[in-house]
Amino acid sequence: RRRPPPLRLGIFTCYVCFFGTNLSVASLETVTPVVVQRLFGWGPCLDPATCPFEPAQTYVDLLMTTGGLLSLCMSVNMAVWLGAKVYGREIAALTFALIVYVITNASNVDWFGSLPAWRFTAGYLLGAFFGALMRGPNISLLSQIIGPHPKAQYMGKLFAVGAVPRIIGPFLYV
Repeated sequence: RRRPPPLRLGIFTCYVCFFGTNLSVASLETVTPVVVQRLFGWGPCLDPATCPFEPAQTYVDLLMTTGGLLSLCMSVNMAVWLGAKVYGREIAALTFALIVYVITNASNVDWFGSLPAWRFTAGYLLGAFFGALMRGPNISLLSQIIGPHPKAQYMGKLFAVGAVPRIIGPFLYV
């Protein structure tokens, strides 16, 4: 007995969400050092031999490391606790994470003539934290849509789709 093929629209939707997630991650990782260097003076000076050490030179590294740790925390949380709560509610989890992305990106727009460092930092860290919430439910949903069919080909395409924004993102954002 032949099983019906997976729903193509569902698979396509998962691919688009994964693309968007990785595009957002690419923007976080690519544009953040440039933005904080230009707006707040964080990061290394152009010629380290001519400038004294200042704590602000380490802020970019600290911000990126903290973002990575928050992403790791959400991933571990998904593995040990939240994953069981999200199962069967993947679309709600994806929707929530996308709303957080929209809010954090909107908060990083210079609406009133200035972008305070605290607001940019909070938006970056929230984006890093909730980016990890997107991956697990997205892959879980794709697996459910594929159903009893072999999954390796679909997962390979998913990760190929996810790699594209990590390649083009740096060119789009800087």
